[in-house]
Amino acid sequence: MNNFKYKGVIFDLDGTLLDTIEDITDGLNKAAISCNIKPYSIEEAKYLVGSGVDVLINNCLNVRNADRGLFDKLKENYMKFYGACKAIKTKPYDGICEVLDFFRKNDVKIAVFSNKPDCDTQGVINNYFGERYFDMVVGKRDGVDIKPSKQGAEPILKHFNLELKDILYVGDTKVDMKTATNIGVDSVGVLWGFRKMDELVENGAKFIIANPLDLIKIVKNGEL
Repeated sequence: MNNFKYKGVIFDLDGTLLDTIEDITDGLNKAAISCNIKPYSIEEAKYLVGSGVDVLINNCLNVRNADRGLFDKLKENYMKFYGACKAIKTKPYDGICEVLDFFRKNDVKIAVFSNKPDCDTQGVINNYFGERYFDMVVGKRDGVDIKPSKQGAEPILKHFNLELKDILYVGDTKVDMKTATNIGVDSVGVLWGFRKMDELVENGAKFIIANPLDLIKIVKNGEL
């Protein structure tokens, strides 16, 4: 076992490990057009995502003042179109693979915890990192509260078998910072994702970083 400050790291997915926003926006816009809704810009989409598909669809309808009766059709079409394009433009952020490889080589446990449906979360992670690369991968599952609830993280915590003080949570939105607080672990807010620094600071981020490689410093020493 290493003598690092943190022994396990839980990562958000979209906007943290993978730059997924272009594929999400493309899938969303195809669905929007099919419902005669004005398409969304990438910057708009960054503030629509983060709390699961149902909230995404609600947000999409709200910002366009669209007919609420379109919810089911928009959701169905989004899932279909995003499913077809989710691996076209998506890619790991620069430096992420280097950081993950360092953790794996140094016995730091790593997991993914996302509000993306579990089937999509598993598929995307397997596609970009391979099966069993992470110690555990968890997406949204039926009957389990989404983030910022800590409920979905319970299998990860059990698998890690670590004290909470030894676990770090990494994400790019206020939902992620609140999730870390609810779990009872320290949080890192990342600036390469979908949101700005003020949102992360206001919601309790212990650390703020703009370069993935800074995660190694934090995990090793507990400081930048």
